[in-house]
Amino acid sequence: SRLANDQYELRTGSVDVGTGSDTTLRQIAAEVLGASVTDIKIISGDTQLTPFDAGSYASATMYISGQAVKLAAEKLKQKIAGQISPHEIIEIEESYTADEATLTFAVQGVEVEVDIETGKVEVLKCIQAIDIGKAINPKICEGQATGGIAMGIGYALTEELLFDEQGRITNPKLREYRIPTAADMPPMEIFLIEKADPYGPFGAKGVGEITTNCTAPAIANAIAHATGVRLRQLPMTPERVWKGVSG
Repeated sequence: SRLANDQYELRTGSVDVGTGSDTTLRQIAAEVLGASVTDIKIISGDTQLTPFDAGSYASATMYISGQAVKLAAEKLKQKIAGQISPHEIIEIEESYTADEATLTFAVQGVEVEVDIETGKVEVLKCIQAIDIGKAINPKICEGQATGGIAMGIGYALTEELLFDEQGRITNPKLREYRIPTAADMPPMEIFLIEKADPYGPFGAKGVGEITTNCTAPAIANAIAHATGVRLRQLPMTPERVWKGVSG
């Protein structure tokens, strides 16, 4: 809706779960309306004030909610152009359902060092290229990628839930369930490949889970290349790597 003094309010049921969608959705509205992002106030995920949203999952917030924001902003822009009083508050509500499923693709390369005496694997470098469609906010896309790689390294090398016979988790503490820290991260290079998608807002596609998916397979391939041993169980802990190399 348009408020006073060229300010706008965007209400969306989508929830920013750390993906930066509160920023990128405002960017889409601002681009259509010819406004600054700072002119767009956002209210998100408020069950009393915002419309229904199916949820933030499947890398779909930008692709679906972003398109709904774009459509609503375009209608609002048309209505503003035809309004009689510049002080009139105008509200537009728009929904969007994607009839087409567009996929984001990624490719990743890693360089690893394997200590064959201990089985310890160190990731020395990661490179990831992502077919992003259009990067509405390149910094956020790069942040998604580096965060996804960090999660993938944990998935590949250290993170494993252990259960007892009663189904209780036996390693619930961070001392026992090891997630990677900033000190464990290798240098990363991220390439955003922009080829506009015909269905996403301004050609954008999702960039969530895809940033994690390639990491563990790439590390497994690199370990196999270095040692000749193909490991098929995650995480590839030093003990499992050592047993594979020694066996």
